[in-house]
Amino acid sequence: MIALVPTENGIVRWTDERAKPFERKTLAALGTHGHEPGRIPEGVKRQILENRTKLNQPDGYWVVNPRRPWAGHELRFEARVKPGDAIVLATDGFMRLVDVFEAYSDSALHARLAAGRGGNLMQELRERERGDLEAGAYPRVKTHDDATFLVITAEAHG
Repeated sequence: MIALVPTENGIVRWTDERAKPFERKTLAALGTHGHEPGRIPEGVKRQILENRTKLNQPDGYWVVNPRRPWAGHELRFEARVKPGDAIVLATDGFMRLVDVFEAYSDSALHARLAAGRGGNLMQELRERERGDLEAGAYPRVKTHDDATFLVITAEAHG
């Protein structure tokens, strides 16, 4: 999960970066050529399985999982947010608009979501995925990923 939070310094991204080295290994196993939609190459499958051996391990990455211990390894973030400011929560699948397709910056995506343009953005995401079904132009393991976002508005406390 990724949070885009308004601060006095602009929009700040809150996320857990501990999985990034494992994601890079998976993309390296994929290489620069595309693949058939719905089919993950064997080398990539092996890398994913190797990555999962590091799930919720001190030298790995942490996720909330009902079958594995994780408590105490979550990250905490704090910010002072003005009443009426929008906070965006989004999955990595939705953040592909920024991180994979590079169609928006965090700030531009936040502004569009805060303005109620989420439906249009979701449609754009799906069109971009369909426009590159073999993931050749925009390398990614899953050509189509789950995508969810939530926009919440801060209220005065007290």
